[in-house]
Amino acid sequence: MEPLLHPIICFMGPSTSGKTFISEKIFQKNQKIITTTTRQKRPRERHGKDYYFLSKEEFLNLKSNDAFLETDEYAGFYYGTQKKEVFNKTQNKPAFAIVTVPGFYHLEKKLYPLVPVYLKINEATLLKRLKRRHLSEAEENIRLSIFKKELKQLDQLKKDFPHLIVQDNCGDPKRTIYQLKEKLALYL
Repeated sequence: MEPLLHPIICFMGPSTSGKTFISEKIFQKNQKIITTTTRQKRPRERHGKDYYFLSKEEFLNLKSNDAFLETDEYAGFYYGTQKKEVFNKTQNKPAFAIVTVPGFYHLEKKLYPLVPVYLKINEATLLKRLKRRHLSEAEENIRLSIFKKELKQLDQLKKDFPHLIVQDNCGDPKRTIYQLKEKLALYL
């Protein structure tokens, strides 16, 4: 296990839980560990700012060259955390990352300190927020199926990491941001 100079605050949660929005309101943009993905850019997303968008071939090439600390597949796309990104961002101050639960488990075996944060929503909130993304019915059903599996992952996370910060984000995001800033004050 490799020590970091400063911790990584790892934001987890289901699709539409607000991981990106909330984390970017709490931390400075230059503290974000940018994830690499094979999914398509959404409107307003920028390469190198929101994600590193790569083809599947480019991603798998980096993976075979041991460039990632962790990788995961979510909704048919690859996601990963590059080593160089982590060590650059944690050099001078705490950083934050948006990861899947399996991704967190992989990071936790390789690095410390990590601070796990889980943004929790209910099924009604998920469905309401998915509608805003204008996904196909098939894509919505995939996300709903994944959501149900993620609820079980949260139960296991709570058992494995008693210091896990669980924050409800079904209501007003301003309230969520305020509450998380209180809980994460040591790292801000």
